[in-house]
Amino acid sequence: MPESRKARYISELHLSEKDSNYLTSSKALSDIFEKTGKICKNYKAVCNWLNSDIARILNEKEIEPEQLPFTAEQLSELVELIDAGTVGSGVVADIIE
Repeated sequence: MPESRKARYISELHLSEKDSNYLTSSKALSDIFEKTGKICKNYKAVCNWLNSDIARILNEKEIEPEQLPFTAEQLSELVELIDAGTVGSGVVADIIE
């Protein structure tokens, strides 16, 4: 399944191979990416959050993606707030920590 998801991320969502590799490195990470993107329709922004601030949190707290303290629905709300200009990305980074 990771290979088929990775291929789809590259061909349909136009993500880089590097991003696609990271997102498919864990089923839980890939699942939250898919669910969040499906809700907010901004797969690239979701990818960016998962690859940056959320990856940092996972590393710093030494936790697995399954242990993230928020749901795909909550992450999609944050992405939508940023897209709408309601909140800045710095505020959201503080919220997800």
